[in-house]
Amino acid sequence: MELPEANICHRTSERIRVRIPSKKGDALYFDAVVKTLAQSPGILHIEANPLTGSVLIVLQKKEFDLQGLARGKKLFALKDSPWRSKPFYEALSRSIQHWNLQMKDFTGGGLDFTGLTFLLLIIIGLFQLMEGNVMVPAITAFWYATSLIMEARLQPAVTA
Repeated sequence: MELPEANICHRTSERIRVRIPSKKGDALYFDAVVKTLAQSPGILHIEANPLTGSVLIVLQKKEFDLQGLARGKKLFALKDSPWRSKPFYEALSRSIQHWNLQMKDFTGGGLDFTGLTFLLLIIIGLFQLMEGNVMVPAITAFWYATSLIMEARLQPAVTA
């Protein structure tokens, strides 16, 4: 018997929300999932919504093998989730990439986000020097933040 496919659509250190699209509307199935998983160590609370085809699991500990437990109990098989939460820097990096493309289009390829950031930092630095402020830690912090974001966009996304 093939297990229904499930996707993690949201996860924090204490909660996991799983969608099981093929069982949407099947109240008996979701009742069985709740009863079976509720007896498992590491689960504080579990509730299911057959109308949305989802199960919310509140965990006692951060490390929890839901994949192994669900397969072992013959409930569902977790697949790679299209709803995977993305880290903040990844979302920000994608926004910067979008702005970067728009800026390149607007300037005919003459200026991109990195070039604009560099120019702005140089202008701010010169302004600060003219004001007599030789040491400006904020500029360094902004520079490092920008460097991290730009580096993050070059790295492939890591899937969980």
